[in-house]
Amino acid sequence: MPAPVKLILLPGFATDRRMLAGQLAAFGEALTPAWIEPVRGESLGDYARRWGERIAADYQLPGSTPVVIVGISMGGMLAQEMAEAVGAAGVVLVSSCRNARPIPWFQGWFGRMVSRLPLGAVEFLKHHLPPKAYHRLGDLAPEHATLVRRMFLDTPTAMLRWAPGAMVHWTGRPASSMNGVRVRHIHGDRDALLLSARVEPDQWIRGAGHAMSMTHAEEVNAFIRQCVSEIAQSNA
Repeated sequence: MPAPVKLILLPGFATDRRMLAGQLAAFGEALTPAWIEPVRGESLGDYARRWGERIAADYQLPGSTPVVIVGISMGGMLAQEMAEAVGAAGVVLVSSCRNARPIPWFQGWFGRMVSRLPLGAVEFLKHHLPPKAYHRLGDLAPEHATLVRRMFLDTPTAMLRWAPGAMVHWTGRPASSMNGVRVRHIHGDRDALLLSARVEPDQWIRGAGHAMSMTHAEEVNAFIRQCVSEIAQSNA
């Protein structure tokens, strides 16, 4: 389906464009830029703006067509921070948040701990993560569970060390700081990674966990279409 905007899809932590298969099936012309390497100690905002500048240069953005960034989980945090760099008219958050408050305390503790470890220790943890950790993503079909583990193992160790701490220390982007960029949010009511009780999305998906872009792709895609239409009309 031709989109009236230029769509950028950003996956979540320790995933890549393979996570976005359900969205790419519906929005085949969407851009899926590759992650860039983090600098140890840089903030999530600094990383996002640096990545956004690379994306803007690579794809010659914003151009004449409105840009909308769809960010999954950490991708949504990054989308808010890079919106200005790519000239985005709108941001769509999927299983994401406006600040770090929805991150459970034990994930916050773990993120701070991992950020202080040498790469060798993080590499060891990478290959010995207990299966229970993946279950926090929600009820995954076997093929989804296998894919999530494969993407995690394929993630560069430097990214695994940097990202959890960067998310925990992220102060967020209140609406007043977005310079008119429209932000919409859809969330699962059983999200155990970015707690459902601590977010106020525009729309809930009942029974969905954190990986709902995979498990509930049709509902997520319908929300993206609605947001794209609204943003396109507001920029007409």
